[in-house]
Amino acid sequence: MISLSRTLQLLPRRSVKYETLTQNIMKTSDMSIMHTTDVQHLLRLVFRKSVLAVNPPDLVQREILVLDNKLHIREKCYNLKENCYLVGFGKCVVGMASKVEAILGKHLQKGIISVPHDFMASNRLDDNKLIENSRILVFEGAKDNLPDENAELAAKEIKGLVGSLGFSDILLVLISGGGSALLPLAKPPVTLQEKLEVVKKLGGVGADIVEMNTVRKKLSLVKGGGLASLAYPTKVISLILSDIIGDPLDMIASGPTVINTDSEDAALNIIQKYGLEKEVAPSVMAALKEKSVPLTHSSHLQNLLIGNNLIALEAAARECKTFGFNPIVVSDSISGFVSEVADLYTSLVILFCKLLQEKISKSDFFNCINPVLEKLNAQKHIKENIHSHVMSNENDTDKFCLIFGGEPTVKVVGDGLGGRNQELALRFAMNLHELETNGNDLENCDVIFLSGGTDGVDGPTNAAGAIAYSGQIKHAIEDGLDPASFLSRSDSYNFFLNLHKGKDHIVIGHTGVNVMDIHILVVQKKLS
Repeated sequence: MISLSRTLQLLPRRSVKYETLTQNIMKTSDMSIMHTTDVQHLLRLVFRKSVLAVNPPDLVQREILVLDNKLHIREKCYNLKENCYLVGFGKCVVGMASKVEAILGKHLQKGIISVPHDFMASNRLDDNKLIENSRILVFEGAKDNLPDENAELAAKEIKGLVGSLGFSDILLVLISGGGSALLPLAKPPVTLQEKLEVVKKLGGVGADIVEMNTVRKKLSLVKGGGLASLAYPTKVISLILSDIIGDPLDMIASGPTVINTDSEDAALNIIQKYGLEKEVAPSVMAALKEKSVPLTHSSHLQNLLIGNNLIALEAAARECKTFGFNPIVVSDSISGFVSEVADLYTSLVILFCKLLQEKISKSDFFNCINPVLEKLNAQKHIKENIHSHVMSNENDTDKFCLIFGGEPTVKVVGDGLGGRNQELALRFAMNLHELETNGNDLENCDVIFLSGGTDGVDGPTNAAGAIAYSGQIKHAIEDGLDPASFLSRSDSYNFFLNLHKGKDHIVIGHTGVNVMDIHILVVQKKLS
C-alpha cells in the first residue's frame, strides 16, 4: 500500500494545507454524502494515488532480479559479466533507469536516456533521480512533446551505442509514452524540421496516437523495429510502459524494438485521409512511398509490458472505496474527440441523476445506459457490474463513482493554450451548465469530475488537467469570463487559470509516469 503521506508529497503547495485536507476528507468519509468541496479534494488525492500505483521504479523492481551473476526476467535468464548497457526514451525512463542501475550494479557499463525538457529539475520524487556518479547519461529535449535538436542528438547517441554492441552484450531498452518525440532520427533526406511539420499537422487535424506513430515509423531509422535491427545480434530486453489504448507494443514509442506489421501503404493512407499530401515536404511523400526493410531477426528480443492504464484505474477504484464510494471502472479505452467524450459523460450524468431522483425506472435506466457504455468501449462485464451495483442499492442509492481511462484527442481550432484534459473538463462543465440552466434533471444532484494526465503535463502547459463541477460555469460567468470564447480558441488552460485564481487546475509537475489519462466522475444527491 502507498501511504497517504507519500501521496501528499505530490500535492501542489498552493492547494489547501495537507492537514486540513486530510482531516476534512477523513471527517466526512464516513458520511453517506460528502460536501462537493471535499469530493474535489478527495479526487485530487485519488488521482495522485493512482499515479503512484504505476510508479516506474516499482514496476521495474517487480520484473528483474539479479542472483549469482544471473539476470532473471520472467521466464528468461541471462549471464552477467559486466556486459550490460541501457538506453531509454520517454517520460518515465529516469525512474526506470535509476532502478535498473541499482539492481545491476557493476554489471551496467553505460546508459543513455532521452527525457522531456526540464524533467530533471521539475520532478518531485527521489526515486526519479539518478545516483551521484551514475553511469547513465541524460539528454533532455522534445519541449512541449515535439521532437527537437536536443532529442535528435540523444537519438544519435543512442544509435551509436546500440550499434557498437556485440553478441555477448545485453541491452536493456526502457520505453514509455513520449518516446516517439524523444527518439527522432529521420530517414535521409527527410529532415528533423520536415518530420516535425508532419507531426504538428497530424496533431492539428486530430489524428490519434496510433495514426501518428504509424507515420512516424515510416519516416524513422530507429522506430518500427529499427533499433532492434541495429542491435542484432545483441540480446535486447525491452521494459515497456504503455500509453496507448489496447497496449499495442508495436505502437508504444513507435515500436523501436518490435517487428512492424503495418502494411506498406498504411502511413501514406493516413496522410491522404487527412488531405495533407500537398502540405508535407516532397521528401516526406517520397519516404512514405518507399518500400520498408522489415526486421528479419527477432530471436534476440524480449519485449515485456510492465505497466498500463488499467493498473492506475484499479488503484483509483481501491482508493475511492476506502472513502465510502462503491466505484466502477467503466473503461480503459476512452478515445475519440473530447467533445464526443464530454457529451457521453454528460449522458451518463443525466441518467444517474434521474435514477437518484427516481425519475426513471431501473429497467428504463439500463435500456438507456447500454448504448452509451458501448460508445465508451465498456466491456460486457462492466454493464453487468453497473446492473449489480444499482440493483444492490435499492434502499441506499445516494451516490455513484465512475472511473475511466484512455486518451481522447483535441482538434486545435485556435492559438490558445490547453490540452485534452483541460478541454474535456471545460466542455463537460459547459454541458452541466446548460443542463442546470435549461432543465431540472440536475436540480437535486451534485456532479464532480476530474480529468488528469498521469504524466503531469497536459499539452504545452504546467497543468495535468482540471476539475469540473456543478455551478462552476455560473461562477465563471459571474466573474466576467466567457467559457465559449476560451473554447473557440482552444484556450482551456487560461480559462481555468483565470477562474478562482486557478484553483480548479491540477498542477503536480512531471510525475515520471505516463499511462494516458484518468477520468473520475462522481454523481450524488445534494446535501440537504
